[in-house]
Amino acid sequence: MNKHHKTILIPAICIAAFFTMSACADSKMADTQQKNTADKSDTQQGIDIAAYEKKLADNRENYKLGCEQYSTDTDAVKNTDYRNLSFTNCTFKDMPETDELYVMEGGVHGITTQESWDTIKDWLESIGKLDTTDMDSEVRIVNSDLGMDDTKETPYSYPALKDHMDLASGAGALVNTNECHIQIADNGIYSMSDGKIGAYLNTDAHASSDALGTYTDDVVKSGTIDELGKESYQLINGELTIEQGAELTGEYFEKGTPFVPTDGITLSVPEVRVFRLGQVYGYDYMVQRQYHGVPIAYHDYGNYQIYGNEYNFEEDIKHAYVVDSDGVSAYAGVNDSEPLENLYSSDEILGIKDAADILSGKMAKFLNVDVQSVCLTYVPLNLEDGSECKIYLPAWQFDGINRTKDENIRMYLDAFTGEVYYYTYGEAA
Repeated sequence: MNKHHKTILIPAICIAAFFTMSACADSKMADTQQKNTADKSDTQQGIDIAAYEKKLADNRENYKLGCEQYSTDTDAVKNTDYRNLSFTNCTFKDMPETDELYVMEGGVHGITTQESWDTIKDWLESIGKLDTTDMDSEVRIVNSDLGMDDTKETPYSYPALKDHMDLASGAGALVNTNECHIQIADNGIYSMSDGKIGAYLNTDAHASSDALGTYTDDVVKSGTIDELGKESYQLINGELTIEQGAELTGEYFEKGTPFVPTDGITLSVPEVRVFRLGQVYGYDYMVQRQYHGVPIAYHDYGNYQIYGNEYNFEEDIKHAYVVDSDGVSAYAGVNDSEPLENLYSSDEILGIKDAADILSGKMAKFLNVDVQSVCLTYVPLNLEDGSECKIYLPAWQFDGINRTKDENIRMYLDAFTGEVYYYTYGEAA
């Protein structure tokens, strides 16, 4: 396979390209009432379903049957001597409770300028800063057609939203002061900070720094909520257990930001990093979507080396920061209201034993991968070179360490077809 580098870094606030809707998104916005209809063409912008169906693996098995024999199959995988994979120390996560799996295309919820204005107004009121924020002056709009004034400092280099309420979309609206920050994308709020972190540290920076995790690098502990949930740390206004903070985080996003999660989506908070914040601590939670009980793959900012020029990974990245008992103080990441359109469904998948056998056969012989965890998930991908459309495939996710180079590796195997997608990232600990 060919290989190329992809860098996933913290996105900069106020970058016009971020808010420009993709070609796929534009077509979705043209008529939102056409979503989930049965008479759509087999050929989607992000995937050719007819061609995809021709690649379906012959040895797929009934999902419920696979669940029943999962324990036996995972034992068999652990005891198999693969040429390039070792499952000796692997944790096999439970199979999700579902009846069938889907191939899906991500869409755009869409937001009008008035909805953006009202969302920002309601949010300012909720954090107690509406009376001290001049919305006419502070609410700006990043739009490639409008451009920017390079003679002014950001965000005032961008035009005021109030002067452009006739725009077709309110995506790109933002406030970014020392007191607070919010920015709107196509599916709703992308990032926000109520300003508490910067205020506690007495910084002189825009509050967007809080949303992007600028002050969270001093990590004292990290792990899953199951592992650390009962532990408690001193936050700005008192102690709070990690489990309580995770519950507050889930509740915050389930209420909608501003739109409620799309149908079928539920949320979980699987991981946390405890970071030092001056004389106290804060919690940095990773937030994960699940579609009808099946988790959607997520990862973190970083530098990844992808093997294959024909696809790009679009895994979820969402950090939420809790620094007091009020709940989420800042966050940045994918919005949970992204519409998901089912393009293909089946109750038959490749079982874990067949998946491991196929993966070993398709990966290079010289690899020496210590597989540490396996789970069933949806992996978001751009499948065509240059495509902006996000396709969700059901996949077995294999996380491990390539001992040949002492680097982390993540491998996905399409649970319907057996196609493999993978990347490496970072030096193994």
